[in-house]
Amino acid sequence: LPPVPYAVDRSTSIKSSNGGPSGARARVVKDLRRQLKLLAQWFKNNDKFSFYASSLLFCYEGDPSSDTWDNSRLRTIDFAHVVHRADGGRDDSYLDGLYSLLRIVEEILEGLEREGKLDA
Repeated sequence: LPPVPYAVDRSTSIKSSNGGPSGARARVVKDLRRQLKLLAQWFKNNDKFSFYASSLLFCYEGDPSSDTWDNSRLRTIDFAHVVHRADGGRDDSYLDGLYSLLRIVEEILEGLEREGKLDA
């Protein structure tokens, strides 16, 4: 991934919905990373549309007392300003934003790994 062009707060922590330790939902962060990579791959290949002022919605549902069940989804929302590209180029601005978000997620996972709260 390209470096994030600005400082990232490395003190970011992930808390479970019950305020538990940051490693309680590390697999959800891993799944967010997986979904972001899939979306980035789509945007790398997209030469038809540019997205302006759209948003990403990450939905998570899980039981904080269980280590066996989680459900997460990443969705692109707010399509009011999607335009067709006549030039056949790709939307590098959206892709740059995804790469920045991926780098932040990677740093969160690295922090969890340093704390011993991340499964291999």
